[in-house]
Amino acid sequence: MSRSRASVLSALLLTSVFVSLAAQAQHPSTAAQADNYAVYILERSKSPVNQQIMALIGKKDFKGLRNLIKKGTSIDEADNKGCRPIHYAAYMGSLEAMKIFAANRADLKASTFGRWSALHYAALGGHTEVIDFLVASGVPIDIVDSGGESPLFYAVESGHMATVQWLIEHGANINHENRKGDTPLSVAIENGHRRLVEYLRQLGAAERSGEAQDTRGAIE
Repeated sequence: MSRSRASVLSALLLTSVFVSLAAQAQHPSTAAQADNYAVYILERSKSPVNQQIMALIGKKDFKGLRNLIKKGTSIDEADNKGCRPIHYAAYMGSLEAMKIFAANRADLKASTFGRWSALHYAALGGHTEVIDFLVASGVPIDIVDSGGESPLFYAVESGHMATVQWLIEHGANINHENRKGDTPLSVAIENGHRRLVEYLRQLGAAERSGEAQDTRGAIE
């Protein structure tokens, strides 16, 4: 999303979070680096469809969104980074918009550059209701990005306790490792999320390779 091309409200919704993520640490973890760029490609999309739909979601103009779709606008159109309307709905936490897209047969499993799915974006924003809807709609709870990270990594890195709990309670693998060997627990430790560290340790989460008690693999 560009400041000059989207509504002021939509710009603030994306840009403020992008800035806070970028400033989280001088030496961000793998998860943090992925999070920052995942938001960046949404913010910088030049797709007229993405910009228009983003503005409507930002204003909560769902009647306008429905009318736009009725006029034939493709909700599965992706920009050059693979960003689609579902990714904006997920990141902004708009359950209503996501339901509208689903009702119009949007591909809820579609991913962006980096293989970031709508579920990753919802976890990053801590939008548990959207996550619930996506998982109920068939999106794998342990779907992974190009770095091998499931949505749980994104919720942990962002410090969203309620979202982390929901994901784990609904079957997310607490001991899944990304391609560099990081686990949700090691990410929580690196980012200083003490409550999450304590919670994950109480569940028997592993910090290092070989310590895992739950050996389920993430879904590609």
